[in-house]
Amino acid sequence: MKKIGLIILIAFLGITVQAQQKAYASIDTKCIQQPATLVIGNSAATGFSISTLTGGNNCYNGSPFRYTGFVIKAANGVVVYQYQRDEKGKVTESGGTLSTLVLGGGTYTVWVDGGKGASLVLNYRI
Repeated sequence: MKKIGLIILIAFLGITVQAQQKAYASIDTKCIQQPATLVIGNSAATGFSISTLTGGNNCYNGSPFRYTGFVIKAANGVVVYQYQRDEKGKVTESGGTLSTLVLGGGTYTVWVDGGKGASLVLNYRI
């Protein structure tokens, strides 16, 4: 009986535990975008949260960006989610809220807004 219970518990945990992932997007010192690519197989990506989001500095005059943000685009280029945070911390989102965002199977790119030195670390589960 104990073996059956243990097997059921292991099977249940295997089904319900999602792997934590991180996506890294940035703008390098030459002001070239370095987007992250999310490849989601036959499941869904959920549990999105931001670890790091910085706007960097203007590529022409070096002044710091006061607004930060990023977009997630589907493979066809359509924006499926957008996040913007102003200098006072007010967040504006389109495509839902980050905490409830669900991305189905497919390939997506994540682009950080800003200038050189901008970076994003986005956490999610598959």
